[in-house]
Amino acid sequence: MRFGEVIEIWKKEPDRKFTRTGWGFKNTYVYFQAEHRIKEEDWRGPKPSYLKDGYVRVASHFIAIMEDGLLVTDWCPWTDDMFAEDWIEVIE
Repeated sequence: MRFGEVIEIWKKEPDRKFTRTGWGFKNTYVYFQAEHRIKEEDWRGPKPSYLKDGYVRVASHFIAIMEDGLLVTDWCPWTDDMFAEDWIEVIE
């Protein structure tokens, strides 16, 4: 599957997880976190200068779970990832 196809799936179902067979890592996958809000009292980062209705808005982003369990909250695909045709869905 191509990365563009994965993006189209994420637009409808952001919780689905995908990996590349070409990565050669076991138990490594990526999923899409859509824009969401976190209550100000639950937010652990610096307080934004502008809060709307007591919530912090978090922009959409990719999250990768690495084989050692490391959570990468700012994963960005490399050019090779975007042009690869070896994307598969992770079924648990």
